[in-house]
Amino acid sequence: MGRLIIVLFPFSHSFLYRFLHTGVMSDVHVTEHLARIGILLDYSSGRLLFFNAERGLVLFAIRHKFTDAAHPAFALEKAGMLTLCTGMELPEFVKQS
Repeated sequence: MGRLIIVLFPFSHSFLYRFLHTGVMSDVHVTEHLARIGILLDYSSGRLLFFNAERGLVLFAIRHKFTDAAHPAFALEKAGMLTLCTGMELPEFVKQS
């Protein structure tokens, strides 16, 4: 069974987000603090998007051929709040991409 592991490292002291995917680190610099980060898995198309949920801007995207069930896992580094919303309508910017 192949595994796709992606780790998102937000840095609280800056506007830097770091994505780790298959051993490759990618830095994403944003111009404002992100209060909400959206994650969209389009399983049949093989797309995984991380996006600014308030502005609809893609932060990081990957393509992957999914062959098994997807099992997301989330963890917080420090005490805080994490809210998961599932089964949402596709954002317009995703429909157009």
